[in-house]
Amino acid sequence: MESILHSLGVEGPKVLTNVIGFLVFFGILYKFAWKRVGDALESRRDSIRRQLEELEQGRREIERLKEEYRTKIGAIEAEAKSRVERIESDAREKARQAISDASDKAHTLLENARKTIELEVEHARRDLVGEIAALARAAAEKVLEREINEDDSRKLVESFLTDLERSKAAV
Repeated sequence: MESILHSLGVEGPKVLTNVIGFLVFFGILYKFAWKRVGDALESRRDSIRRQLEELEQGRREIERLKEEYRTKIGAIEAEAKSRVERIESDAREKARQAISDASDKAHTLLENARKTIELEVEHARRDLVGEIAALARAAAEKVLEREINEDDSRKLVESFLTDLERSKAAV
């Protein structure tokens, strides 16, 4: 075994010295620094655990806020929809009322126009009857003033018809 170690370049006393030196170094390290390193590692582990717990708590808070905002947005959307429907309903009612008012006004105007036309027609009839009576009176006066022969009768009728057409055209 010694020849194998020697062929590998391993010398026993040097290895033994290195092992003893390592054990002494480890002993000193254990005596003076091990507790501090362990405490630092434990402190770091606790710090990391607290940070992870805070992150988890923050994540839960974010999820809660998301859900709260979703609820609020849903309520806002429902309110907006309700307002839009109410506005549309009001607009339809106002349009219906405007159409009804316009229809009533048109009906009133139409009735007034009919009454005015009827009055105008009645007035024109009265005027026409008065003119016909005046023409008949004038024709009778002409007849009474002189004796009528057939030519005079024809001329008188033609004159009467001409006067009647003129009075119709004037109306």
